[in-house]
Amino acid sequence: MPSDTEDQQSSGNPPAAANTLLTESDLEEMEVVCPPPGSRYSGKPLQSLISTIQGKMKADEPVEEYKALRQLKATDNCEVAKQLQNRDKNRFRNVLPYDNTRVQLGEDGDYINASHVRIPVGSDQFHYIASQGPLPVTAGSFWQMVWEQRAEVIAMVTLDTEGGKVKCHRYWPDSSETPLTFWNKYEVSLVSSQALEDFNIRAFSLRDLETGEVRSVTHLNFTTWPDHGVLKFADPLLRYTRVIRRFHQSGPIVVHCSAGIGRTGVLILVDAVIGLVERDQLFDIQKLVETMREQRQGMVQTKEQYVFCYQCCLEVLQSLK
Repeated sequence: MPSDTEDQQSSGNPPAAANTLLTESDLEEMEVVCPPPGSRYSGKPLQSLISTIQGKMKADEPVEEYKALRQLKATDNCEVAKQLQNRDKNRFRNVLPYDNTRVQLGEDGDYINASHVRIPVGSDQFHYIASQGPLPVTAGSFWQMVWEQRAEVIAMVTLDTEGGKVKCHRYWPDSSETPLTFWNKYEVSLVSSQALEDFNIRAFSLRDLETGEVRSVTHLNFTTWPDHGVLKFADPLLRYTRVIRRFHQSGPIVVHCSAGIGRTGVLILVDAVIGLVERDQLFDIQKLVETMREQRQGMVQTKEQYVFCYQCCLEVLQSLK
């Protein structure tokens, strides 16, 4: 029997707008992580794990792990990304998706600089799409990807302009009165928006103009994370991660910054770690980064970002005390 969402989609009527009413006090009260009662993330085992991570950070072990990760060899070729007709679709010449994990568009497998990233989390598998920030020439491809992959949530962890440089083309409408149309195929309308201290929430209506089918997409734009840098405290990012899960129901989560490897990689890692803790599973930061880099090169781009992953995990654990 079809769900209410499927009924709405097949009828061509816009689905109900996502509830974007989220107050700062809601965020303050939102638990960062909820492990099962009596899990290894409580009591003495929790304190022991916190001490272990603190000891590693004090001894600069994360820095040595990052250096070791830089020795990882490419797991595949990037031949499609290097083809002449695709070169202008890459924001950076040295950040390219592997052939075997790239997102393929349409029946012909057309190109976009985006990669499937799948991470085992207990008995589940978390599915992400790590993407570069769209360019003017790839904005239509980006919405095609969102549609074809049935993505419900876009997590944007960059500003469109930072330090006077364009980091991402504005691929979304700013006004509910002026929807954007791409290729006479996809129409994106702003249903509602809300600005919070560290991120903006936008509810979009995405319509296939050929079939009339309409879907809701939630756009969560983190606004206080410096390019190539890190946050002073992890708490805003941890709460942002929880909001992503609040809106996500199914399909891959599309995550992008500018290149789609640095801040994108940190966010995916933090979300996966929280998922592991909530399933009472152990986590290994180095192995998680290895898993991501096997699917997209350079994930968690800088030494500072890698150390920040440790800080995020430490704050996750400390929130349980």
